[in-house]
This record gives sequence, structure tokens and C-alpha cells, in this order.
Amino acid sequence: MLCIENRFINVLLSLSLSHHSYCYRVGSLQNGVMFHHLTGRLPRWLQHTLLGSLLSILVYSFISFSPLAYGMNGPLANEPKSIMHGLKWLSSWEF
Repeated sequence: MLCIENRFINVLLSLSLSHHSYCYRVGSLQNGVMFHHLTGRLPRWLQHTLLGSLLSILVYSFISFSPLAYGMNGPLANEPKSIMHGLKWLSSWEF
């Protein structure tokens, strides 16, 4: 009985992961189409500048918040010498 339950859970997990993967890919494609739609009438150099700025913001936010996702070491965010001190925007956040 336990073996059947484990197989059922594994099937559900694989279906869930494939669903989320598909939604992520479709969302990424829609972001590109929406960016092209919003900036389609702008000059090419301005489109490239906006896209570069957007990508720079994405890379900066990934670098800034990656310790929260992948684990951080050192003091807590409450202490001024912590690498996460500047990212604690609300006093109710604990990391």
C-alpha cells in the first residue's frame, strides 16, 4: 500500500513540475512580446537602451537577493555589518 501511495505522489509531483515549467516558459515568451509591443514604435537605439536597463535591473536584483535564496553566512540582517542589512526594508522581516 505504501508503494502505491509513493508512486501516486511521484506522479503528482512530476505533473506539477511540468505544469510550472510550461507556465514559466509561456510567461517568459509573453514578457518578450509585451516588451516588443510597448516599445515597437520607439527608435531602435532607445529599444536597446531600455532592454539593457531592464536586464541590468534584473541582474542587480538577482545578485542582491541571491543570499536569501541560496543561503547566507555571517551576522543577521539586524546588525549593521551584515550583507543583508540594506535589504531589510520592513522591521517585521526576519532574515
